[in-house]
Amino acid sequence: MTGPLVATVRTAPATLAEWITTRGTALFRALIRRGLSFEMAASVVPMILTHWKRETGAVDEYNNNPGNIRAGQNHARMLLGGLDYNAYATIDEGVEAYLHVLEGRYRKQLHDVLVGQLTPLGWYDANMHQGYHPWSQQALTEYQQIYTRLTRGLTP
Repeated sequence: MTGPLVATVRTAPATLAEWITTRGTALFRALIRRGLSFEMAASVVPMILTHWKRETGAVDEYNNNPGNIRAGQNHARMLLGGLDYNAYATIDEGVEAYLHVLEGRYRKQLHDVLVGQLTPLGWYDANMHQGYHPWSQQALTEYQQIYTRLTRGLTP
């Protein structure tokens, strides 16, 4: 049984800088709550922000769903491009849901990054092969370009 259908509402902040700050802060707090050190959480944030930027373009984030998580059972949902996606009341709820997905089906890839066995690009590649997004060289190249710009302090 799917959850109730709610209105699709753009929740991305007005500027990319604000999106990076608000989403990065929510993500950082969630990672610290999970027991990651300050340094480890700070190293993971750009990797995940890059994924979200690639998924939503930052400006096309709806219903606080930064990772474009597809609709699950018994959860509020929205329609976007004819597809069902989960809808969250707050960005903190959306971040927690995204991390829950990573900690489930993508646990090995996340672990491998945390212990230094995968680079952020390797993490994204492995996630695509695991089914998060259809694999393509174009997607991998775009991820690398966004990540490079984000970690150099440039607007991705």
